[in-house]
Amino acid sequence: MTNADLDRPDDLDADADAERAVLELALAEHFGHARAPAVAGATDATDAAVDRRRRTTPFAEASELAVAGSTQPTWRRQWQFAAAMLFGAFVVVALALDRSRRDTDVPLAQEPPRTSTEDLADLQRDLAAVRTIAVRALAAWSDELQRWVPLEVHEVQTMPWPDTRPELGAELQQSLLTALALATIAADAPPATTPWTHELELRAGGRKHLLRLRLADDDPSRLELATRSAAKLLRVPQLPRRELERVAIPTTQATLARVGIVLGASGFALVPTEATSLQLVDVPTAALDELLRRLTVHNLDLRRAPAWHDPAVLRRLADLPLRDAWLSPQHLDADGAAAIATWRELRFLGVCASSPMALYETRVLPTAGAKFDDKALQALGAAKALDQLVLAGVDVSDDGLAFLARLPLRQLHLAHCPHVRGASLARIDGLVRVSWMDMALDESVLARFAALPKLTTLFLRPRLEDPAVALAPLAKAASLEDLRIVGPLRTEDLPQLAGLERLRSLRLAPTQAPTATDLAPLPKFPALRRLGIVGLDAALRRQLQELLPKVQISDEAW
Repeated sequence: MTNADLDRPDDLDADADAERAVLELALAEHFGHARAPAVAGATDATDAAVDRRRRTTPFAEASELAVAGSTQPTWRRQWQFAAAMLFGAFVVVALALDRSRRDTDVPLAQEPPRTSTEDLADLQRDLAAVRTIAVRALAAWSDELQRWVPLEVHEVQTMPWPDTRPELGAELQQSLLTALALATIAADAPPATTPWTHELELRAGGRKHLLRLRLADDDPSRLELATRSAAKLLRVPQLPRRELERVAIPTTQATLARVGIVLGASGFALVPTEATSLQLVDVPTAALDELLRRLTVHNLDLRRAPAWHDPAVLRRLADLPLRDAWLSPQHLDADGAAAIATWRELRFLGVCASSPMALYETRVLPTAGAKFDDKALQALGAAKALDQLVLAGVDVSDDGLAFLARLPLRQLHLAHCPHVRGASLARIDGLVRVSWMDMALDESVLARFAALPKLTTLFLRPRLEDPAVALAPLAKAASLEDLRIVGPLRTEDLPQLAGLERLRSLRLAPTQAPTATDLAPLPKFPALRRLGIVGLDAALRRQLQELLPKVQISDEAW
């Protein structure tokens, strides 16, 4: 699958929900991985590895549980349809507000919790209804780096590979549920010095509960329970820890191999040589030749590899067929941007410090010491094939964005760029998709969006502290087909959008749950096919469905 395959504005019915450019790009490239070898994890070998871990360095058995087996050709086309369908739910659906809990006092525009759980009693009431428990890796131990490393892997990335999200067998699942029934809150537990390494996802009907497990924990009975308000430390005396570790350890190794996470120079050994996507974490540049031998790599994430932002190193990477790259604004400067501009096939560039898969899930904070500025944008103007750009937490202004007019840019995603007011958008007249996140939003900015002649998709997430902005200027966006607004919103302004005759998808996440009075002024857009409003209760949803029988209505803004 190419980025162009995911960038067809005329295929709204087939993949309109696949239009979150930043996330779909990352996922598409992960789907493009070569099929990784199976992860060794036979019962005897894993038992021995767990015993060694108890006696030695945490996760020291990584080499024994390394990747083994034969490789197979890439399977990109097999996942082409799957990618579109997964994004039909949009990545953030995995983290959306639980529909059964809309009556909480948490403002709906805050970051949605990933769990249905209110407290331990809530979990224990659901234990009998639990049907599956899946394991997902959160962190991995590196002998070379001598530390636990957060994997920054979104759960959607691992969906194609069952060995990265294995479900517990029936016997182990029952043992864990029995232990959880006796769990208590551990109020006096000392803080741990290592991160939680694995997540246990319990599915009970339409509800989801999340527990976190730590390998090499000094307290073998300790788990963490994620709730809608805060995490709770649990004491689980009968926790089947040894059995859980036998599942968790191979899961980590499978995740490293499948997603292409390289921890230090030695981490290359765990990733198949034909992988198309790599994430480097504190890999020394001495391993550059190892990377250059991997001619199938076209998606490279260097955010956590500071040394690789050196302009000389970046120029060497021009020998690879790189089409997509993620770099850190803390380390990428104008000279580095000039080096990247020599990558002839580069179509997508993301400059952000946080996990790319989390850009749309969590609000972007300022990046301390950001080096990426207007001069870097000027240098990037030489990247003649670049058509998708993500800038998050960078020190750029409208003057810098003006240099992008030289590029064939179709997608521009901005997050927490406080010096940008949109004055240069008119010069980038080929834009099809725009995201404006955690930045000041007023009517003048909306008017600039409306003036873009080819704009089909617009995602707005204004700052929470700002008042709602009048939507009237957007009514002139003649080509707009998909509009998403997360944050302050005045429902009485919705009639002002009635001029959007091509609007086919409208998704809203207001700061407060809407009422029938709030939605009374909702216009009947002639082309509307999807309407999602966070906080929509069942009765109001039925009422809207009667008014708009041809529209797919949901209580999700994703």
